[in-house]
Amino acid sequence: AFPAVLVIENTYHFTPPLPFTPGGAGAGEIRAIGEGVEDLAVGDRVLANCGWQGFAEEIALHAGGVFKIPDSMDFETASAFLLTYGTSHYALKQRAKLRAALVYFEKAKV
Repeated sequence: AFPAVLVIENTYHFTPPLPFTPGGAGAGEIRAIGEGVEDLAVGDRVLANCGWQGFAEEIALHAGGVFKIPDSMDFETASAFLLTYGTSHYALKQRAKLRAALVYFEKAKV
């Protein structure tokens, strides 16, 4: 993902402490659960919002950055979904100032 390239180049708005593994998100199956985690289980298929570490084979995360994915979603789609959706949402809402609007039209007579 492009943000990972910027982090590697040290040109992103934050940089992790060195050494680090790049990748802002990832997807896979949960192998272990920490104490107090109730909404996730070993074996759940998930995507992870991790900031970096997404390209690692295994990562440890706070449960708040892990989201279940539907069985119909493959891991490749899931791993790209969060950053792609988040960037698109930010671009449309914050930058383009997209707002809900009512549109009235008259049915064309053919």
